[in-house]
Amino acid sequence: MGNNVPTVTPLQVDLRLCLEELNDLVYREQLGHGKLLKTYRCKGGQGAAVVKVLVIRSDAVGQSTRAAKEFAEEEKRTLELANAQLAELRARLSPLLHPNVLPMQRVHRARNHPCAFLVRQHVQWSLYERISTRPFLSDVEKRWITFQLLRALAQCHGAGVVHGDVKSENVLVTSWNWVLLTDFAPFKPTRLPEDDHSDFHYFFDAGSGRRRCYVAPERFDSAAKGFFTPRSGDGDGGGGGGGG
Repeated sequence: MGNNVPTVTPLQVDLRLCLEELNDLVYREQLGHGKLLKTYRCKGGQGAAVVKVLVIRSDAVGQSTRAAKEFAEEEKRTLELANAQLAELRARLSPLLHPNVLPMQRVHRARNHPCAFLVRQHVQWSLYERISTRPFLSDVEKRWITFQLLRALAQCHGAGVVHGDVKSENVLVTSWNWVLLTDFAPFKPTRLPEDDHSDFHYFFDAGSGRRRCYVAPERFDSAAKGFFTPRSGDGDGGGGGGGG
């Protein structure tokens, strides 16, 4: 059971879907290669923006097996839940009261396609990039950034919000070393099966090859049921990904 390789294939997202629904933005480049979200840098009338596209997996929708249909319905419910959670998060975190967080500024559910678009302001550096960029951070600057990151978490928890995926790529740093915690993911699972890494690869592995795991070890639980664990006991055994 635990020796199977992940059956989740990367999402194939046509950027024209984004351009059709968000006609006030112009595509510039692709930024992220995650399996759950595709990330693009776009330009609009108010400056650069980051667009994340959350898409229902088409390879599972077209399958005729009961397990594949259940998977498709589960993923639709996940999309609806994520859309509602991100909208509530944006309402709770105001820029004036929470200056160190940057929630999605627009959450747009596509009209004609099974996907949602998440739009926020583009910032030049992530903390991951800033650490390795000259001039390197001084000890005082590192302490200042650390303090702001702790303040960002305090601001989130004070508003009743959890981030869900804190990592250096989701901490933005401006040219004057102001920190913004962004790309909230409260819809990602809290517990992950320790004997099946499909969920980890789908939700938390961006595929960059430069990092392996930002997830705390106590979140891997032998009793956790994975998102891709078969729901029925009919021996379908393929991991629920619908891949052949």
